[in-house]
Amino acid sequence: MAYTKQRQNKYFDAFNKGYVSSSNVSDATQLIDTLQKSTIPTLQNIQDYKIDKSKDEAASKVNTLYAQGKDSKTILEEINAGQHPELAGKYVDKTVQYHLGRVEASKQKLKIQEDMLTNYDFKTSNLDVFLKPYMESMNFDGKDDSFTLGFASSFTPFKSKLMSADAETRAKFNYETKILDLIAITNDIPTDEIGTKYFQTLKSTQYELPNSEGGKFIMHSNDDINKAAMTDVENIVKGAKTSKELLRAFEILNADRGLDAKGNKLQKFLLSNKPEVKALIETYENKARALENQEYTINQRKIETDKKDRLSTLFSMDNSSEEFNNFKSEFIKDYPTMAITINSIMTASDNMLEDKGALASIDRDIHLGVYNNNVDLLLTDLAKNNASKTTILSSFKSLASAELRANSGFTSPLQDNEYTGTVNKIAKILSDSIPTLSKFDDNRKFDFMVDTIENELSTDWLAWNRENPKPNSSQPAEVQMQWVEDSKKYLTDQYESIIKKYDNKTWGETMAARIEQSGLTTSADLDSYAQEYYTDVISKEVTSLSKETELLSELVKESETDLIPVSQKILESPFFSNLMATAGFGLFGDDPNTPNIDERMNVVMDIMEGLGLQNVDFSEQANAVIDNINNFTTNVDLPEITKNFKFFTDQDSVEAQTNAFIEGINTMAGQPITKGFYDFYIANNDEVKTNMAQSFGISTEQLDEFVNKYIK
Repeated sequence: MAYTKQRQNKYFDAFNKGYVSSSNVSDATQLIDTLQKSTIPTLQNIQDYKIDKSKDEAASKVNTLYAQGKDSKTILEEINAGQHPELAGKYVDKTVQYHLGRVEASKQKLKIQEDMLTNYDFKTSNLDVFLKPYMESMNFDGKDDSFTLGFASSFTPFKSKLMSADAETRAKFNYETKILDLIAITNDIPTDEIGTKYFQTLKSTQYELPNSEGGKFIMHSNDDINKAAMTDVENIVKGAKTSKELLRAFEILNADRGLDAKGNKLQKFLLSNKPEVKALIETYENKARALENQEYTINQRKIETDKKDRLSTLFSMDNSSEEFNNFKSEFIKDYPTMAITINSIMTASDNMLEDKGALASIDRDIHLGVYNNNVDLLLTDLAKNNASKTTILSSFKSLASAELRANSGFTSPLQDNEYTGTVNKIAKILSDSIPTLSKFDDNRKFDFMVDTIENELSTDWLAWNRENPKPNSSQPAEVQMQWVEDSKKYLTDQYESIIKKYDNKTWGETMAARIEQSGLTTSADLDSYAQEYYTDVISKEVTSLSKETELLSELVKESETDLIPVSQKILESPFFSNLMATAGFGLFGDDPNTPNIDERMNVVMDIMEGLGLQNVDFSEQANAVIDNINNFTTNVDLPEITKNFKFFTDQDSVEAQTNAFIEGINTMAGQPITKGFYDFYIANNDEVKTNMAQSFGISTEQLDEFVNKYIK
């Protein structure tokens, strides 16, 4: 609003953002008028130019003084003391005052923005009250009018934006509060009564109230009712940890919504075609599938673990005792399908000759993961090949290690059951076509063919998988099944091609000669020498390590905190690397011809036995952590790292980001996460990494960087 100030007869415009229009009248201008400036206009132009130039120079000078760290009070004191004569004169003074006002406004804006982050709560205060101390601190009554005008020209637009944003925040909060209040009144409705009572209860809040214009309005609109129901479903889906908890969301989606204003029956959410409702239903269905898969997997793990534990106990007991018979009866009662296999093993003679070749093949398949979570099949195959109780117990230990490795999230395509089955079928057909050998039995023919077929087929199979990556468990069932069908067709084609190529008499005779001349002998002397050397080296290593009590204690402690077996910790330790580098000991190292088996683990287990160390199966705990991460749906905000003066990293922001990341990753997992756990179970698990990264709103590469930087 414009007005004329009577005392000084000056015109002010509250929205003016330029220089104050100070008087251009001076002794010189009066002289010009006296000399009739119309006759000498050039003189008038010169004088006006000098005045405007002085104003520009004054503004520049004031900026220079501010850059030296001086505030407006100090600058005015120095001007009054005559330290800056170029800023003297009433036509310059107005410009100085106006400029000082704008600078002070900028300072106040910065301070207000900083203070609002921690000291302003719109729920308990308002902007007028919050800003009052800042305005009072300016003491405008003691300032020149030009100072006030300069301040207002900069601060007024800033305050307008604050007021607008504050109003929007309050409106959003009030609306969200109203919706949450509506949801709250439905919380005590039993889930089995949702269908009839839910929307009935919400609509009971639609009170008719008078408005200020003499009319009436409905307190909660139909849109409010629908928004409350959809928000309720969304919150339930996000927080549900079990299918039972998720059932309430389904009941709301399927609930009777009553009648509209015309008496027509409203459609259930579950049948709606509205995009926002369909998106909500899709979110619900995805969560339902994820929970069902998770619960099935957890249940199967419990069953398999129970079988393994009880079988281990059974085969460790005296089979002539009453306790043994009672334990076996209870076991078979719980798992009837295992009765025949268990009885056939228990009735076999302990000194019955084992089929060493077949059992070696089974042990190899155990390490490849063929028997993971299928102890029934393993026990059946062991029984077929006359495995002793000692061999069975050893196989169970190997199975536990294989399943533990699989829990890290990575499964090689070479461990795919369809692939290994195809290799074995081809090897069996082709080995049968090879004539009888003089040096070796038929098992050697089969083993040789398995190696040969794997060398030929594995490269192509890996290449096919690179072009056709296996979908993860979170993708739709039809996508997963399509991959299964495509992979089966590919392997069937390969099977037919290889059989057609090699199943002939000439090839069989050629392979027989090749096996006979392969240089693989059965020299007992060589085997004995190697075994003596191995035993001697292991014995010395155990003796040396038994003295390193602190080192061993630390390994066990790390194993417990990282949920990683002690054997894996030893495998990754510096002392084990030094052992494997011992001259001649490489013979017992990892065989490159078996990419999915690490033979070094045999050395580790012998060391552990000598030290009296035992592995702990952390698979259930580790799986629980992985499940927690996969089911975590909340977003975690990571504060940005800022720089002071655009050059120096702000350490407070670094600490804030560190704490937020550590707290976030621990919340996802449901327990503290160590660097060791991440590297072993998560680093190579793309699905888990992606879920974690999405929760933080970062890439998987950034996730690795943050873990390396912040997690110990």
